[in-house]
Amino acid sequence: YHTSSYDLLPPKNKKLVLTLHDVLLKAFPVDHSPEAVKETESNIKQILERTSGLIVDSENTKKDVLRWFKFPESRIRVIHLGAGKEFYVLDDKQKLSGRRLVKNYGIDGRYILFVGTVSLRKNLSNLIQAFKILKDRYEVKHKLVITGTKGQDFEKASELVKSMGLDKEVIFTGYIKQDKINLFYNLADCFIYPSLYEGFGIPIVEAFHAGSAVITSNCSSCAEVAGNAALLVDPHSIEEIAEAMFKVISDNKLNLDLRKKAISRARDFSWDVTARKTLNFFQEIYKSSR
Repeated sequence: YHTSSYDLLPPKNKKLVLTLHDVLLKAFPVDHSPEAVKETESNIKQILERTSGLIVDSENTKKDVLRWFKFPESRIRVIHLGAGKEFYVLDDKQKLSGRRLVKNYGIDGRYILFVGTVSLRKNLSNLIQAFKILKDRYEVKHKLVITGTKGQDFEKASELVKSMGLDKEVIFTGYIKQDKINLFYNLADCFIYPSLYEGFGIPIVEAFHAGSAVITSNCSSCAEVAGNAALLVDPHSIEEIAEAMFKVISDNKLNLDLRKKAISRARDFSWDVTARKTLNFFQEIYKSSR
């Protein structure tokens, strides 16, 4: 029996494999009430007692599990996630056609892209402040495009944009379907993902498959997923984020180098590999004595 729902107890007398994508409520509890944190911790402890094998998305999540919960390390498998075939490098003709589409979202010209839910842990406050420094210090023409579900911190992010006079420079597109988001990755001068905590960070992998020049955090699982294919920054340093964006959009050699590394790094992440490793672990657990 396999589940990723730690609040649902599995059938009795069955071997259980649990996928735990993250331990967000323990590692980054500020988005949640103490009651929710306590309940989640209790649910995870309860299901781990009946778990024969545990799958996690990253070494970072494995470290978090071992830090906060009692579970044998030998029965944990790190299996990285992937990106679908809808994420790929567009040719020039496709990019030209794509530019007409993104204009429908008010994007006419060069831009820096962020993809993800508008929430506290995604660190949009520091990103927006860093973008303000970038505009003021270097007078770049780029816009900041924030693409993703307008989560619980959208109003705060929107108010911050207005207070900094960036109303016409920051574009919130809302959620974009997967059959279109590849265009946004491809057409951006760079992709930035300065998240404070991730169990994995799928947008980084999507950006790699699209051949984007990537900037991401040097903490959590972001650095693990990025490897040497992205420019890493301290997500707590607004200054460092601003300077990283300027480097990537102004240094053509660096930008091209990051794009080449992204395409190479993307080969390490595919759903086929994820599925194969998952099946192998199922078979291993099935044959085990527990």
